[in-house]
Amino acid sequence: MDENVRRALQSGLYIVEKNLNRIRNTLQHAEEASVLYSTKDDIEPELKGMLLAIMFSMVEVIKLLKGTFDLQAQQETTRRHVCSYLFENWKILHECKPKRLRGYGELGMQERELLDHHIDKLLAMNGQLQATLLTKSANAPRP
Repeated sequence: MDENVRRALQSGLYIVEKNLNRIRNTLQHAEEASVLYSTKDDIEPELKGMLLAIMFSMVEVIKLLKGTFDLQAQQETTRRHVCSYLFENWKILHECKPKRLRGYGELGMQERELLDHHIDKLLAMNGQLQATLLTKSANAPRP
């Protein structure tokens, strides 16, 4: 198999496998309550079992293709995932600043000051998470 074809196949199957793992995780931990959202489990246990069985079969085919076409497994780190989530938070929080929200409508002076204060606080805590992750882990490779 041509190396470019192998890389394309590996990339595609990687995404499919990642999505299957996310679906499995969602099915196994369906009820979730947070501050701004909640998830209601609306899939019956019997249907979950059927979905999980099909997904297991899909993963088996991916394993077969990996062996057949000598596809390489990628190693990912938790650190890399957490860093990418924190960077995404940083971008989104900056988009929540009052000066960026102007395009959506008007904010009063008091609302702008309050929002700025709390968004800045969230940005600082997000930065603290990142700094803690990057400086407090001894002997851990950097992302």
